Amino acid sequence: MKVSDLVKSILEVNGYDARLYVERGHLVVVDGFPAEGKSRETRFPRGRCDIERVLIRAPGGTVSMAAVDWCARMGVTISFVASDSTLLNCMIPDAPHDGPIKRAQAVSAVTDDALRLARYLLSKKMDSQIHAIEKDFGKLAIGSVSARNYAVAEIHSCKASLAQTHTLVDFLALEGRAAQVYWELLAATPLPWKDWSLKRIPRHWAAISPRTSGRRERVRDALIPLTRS
Repeated sequence: MKVSDLVKSILEVNGYDARLYVERGHLVVVDGFPAEGKSRETRFPRGRCDIERVLIRAPGGTVSMAAVDWCARMGVTISFVASDSTLLNCMIPDAPHDGPIKRAQAVSAVTDDALRLARYLLSKKMDSQIHAIEKDFGKLAIGSVSARNYAVAEIHSCKASLAQTHTLVDFLALEGRAAQVYWELLAATPLPWKDWSLKRIPRHWAAISPRTSGRRERVRDALIPLTRS
């Protein structure tokens, strides 16, 4: 169980004996791997609960009705995620609905706002890809210098083309090209599994593979842990 390093308000629960229940007004969260002696327990009092979402990725366990009620009263969302990272269910506390924002979101796709938003988001995404290649890939010995330089040049070219792009289909094409060179650079990079883990995982999980599944060619069917994220 851990609070995500990226989003401090998300609590991730893992293991084969996960339990959420209420005791003396506290939300008690238990997870871990009892068979390996790795069981953990955390308590959250009502007055000092800084989490906004509980993300449950455990294949076994229980969530009590009292825990559901406690989370609803505290405005905490409970999300259940399957072993393949697909969302199974989500319990979202009721909250005031902002009509104007929802209407603006609904019509944005058919206005110029959609183009500005797509251009901004893809620009930031490509900046992040370039930063990772230039700053991190070299340190981790991912790809050759020439391969990294080629990938950076291609992504810069895609980013420059965003300014002249005026349809969402073309935006998707540029995003896809940038992603292709980025993941081709990562392909075959070994993943940092512990020795005991290598005995339990499928062989193709040992290294990064291209971001396709081999079936229906959709990234949502990616078959290794890294490409599911």
